[in-house]
Amino acid sequence: MSTPRNLPHKSTDPTFALEVLKMDMDNLVKRYEYVLNPENSGDTIANYFETLTTKIFQTAISRFFLEGMSSNDFIEMLKESSLAACNYFKLITNRGKEIQYTWEGEVLTKVYESTRIHHTAGSTLDLGLKAAIISQQKRHIECLSNIDLTHIGLHRKDSAFDLRALALQLLCGGGQKNHKVFFDAIEKLPSPSKNLDAKLMYSDCKTLLALEKKDTILLAELIDENLSIHKKMYDNDARNMRYNLFGLMSIHNLVTLILANKKGMSVEVSNPYIPHELLTASIKSI
Repeated sequence: MSTPRNLPHKSTDPTFALEVLKMDMDNLVKRYEYVLNPENSGDTIANYFETLTTKIFQTAISRFFLEGMSSNDFIEMLKESSLAACNYFKLITNRGKEIQYTWEGEVLTKVYESTRIHHTAGSTLDLGLKAAIISQQKRHIECLSNIDLTHIGLHRKDSAFDLRALALQLLCGGGQKNHKVFFDAIEKLPSPSKNLDAKLMYSDCKTLLALEKKDTILLAELIDENLSIHKKMYDNDARNMRYNLFGLMSIHNLVTLILANKKGMSVEVSNPYIPHELLTASIKSI
């Protein structure tokens, strides 16, 4: 079975993938209903918004390749992904307070009371902010670029994982008082070992540093290098990475090119992991 859009590398069997997509769509409907149910607690609703951030984005990628969903519809789904992230952080950063959130046109009020440490909040922030950038949601970008993860039990470290999210926040106008500190930390990051996850994270940080410096030539070189690492990581059977839907698209480089365009930087990249029509659709909506 062929797909409406060519897959950039070997992936799961399209027929099976469509069956999984149908289950994912049904699951999303249930999650939407759950966060709109006034009988559910603020704690569990926050947890659902956390997973919705990822699941909506993942489903959008799946539909883009397997159903041929339009770029505009893809962007509409990412608006919901970024909104889910905003709702999640509104709740968990205001423990014990009544917080209003909107979903599917409805406005609800909940209180978040849990004391748990949100170990995956950095990933949710990174993905939610990227969804907001691609879908050009200014209010969501402002919300997510000013989230301080230290207030929810996480500590900022000089690690590529933390610095990638921090740099993205800074490039979107958040946390300006720490601007130089964190980009200096990226510049001093030691080169990682042969671990592909570490190499990709390190490369992500370096592309954001080149973007901050407005070094067009270096940025183009680093994006090419990043895409090469991305392919090595996801186009292999070592950890069944070919089945990871996020591997079908280099979200990081798509976002980097959108931000470069905002800075007036002309960077030409042609690569199957960066759908040109998505880049064009996002830039047109600025």
